[in-house]
Amino acid sequence: MFGLHGRPPLRVQSGDDSFLLRGFIDRIDRDAEGKLRVIDYKTAGPWGFGKQAVRDGKKLQLPLYALAAQDALRLGTVTEGFYWHVQHAQASGFTLGNFEGGPGEAIEAAVGKAWEAVRGARAGHFAPHPPADGCPSF
Repeated sequence: MFGLHGRPPLRVQSGDDSFLLRGFIDRIDRDAEGKLRVIDYKTAGPWGFGKQAVRDGKKLQLPLYALAAQDALRLGTVTEGFYWHVQHAQASGFTLGNFEGGPGEAIEAAVGKAWEAVRGARAGHFAPHPPADGCPSF
């Protein structure tokens, strides 16, 4: 948990500007060498949790949680992470380790997309854009 119950939030900095994130990381494993793996549990199915979803800014939670584990919680270096789809009892095909350039590149891509969202919101850009594959039935 970061940014809640007196714990510091994740501060994402860009020059003189920053934004804060808070959240609850479902699970962090540490191996014998001290390397960290972040796991985010999902009730949704494993579809749509690929590398492109990170690049497109649709699935940023896992890489941002990895950054929070490193920077806000100061637990060490995250070397792996994945979404665990509870109802299907399987991991998503996307992992931080299989992102081009590894976890660091996944984090960098997610931070870039998060900044786009923050700057857009600050500028009042809230235009709806239906997804390319159509709106969900719900």
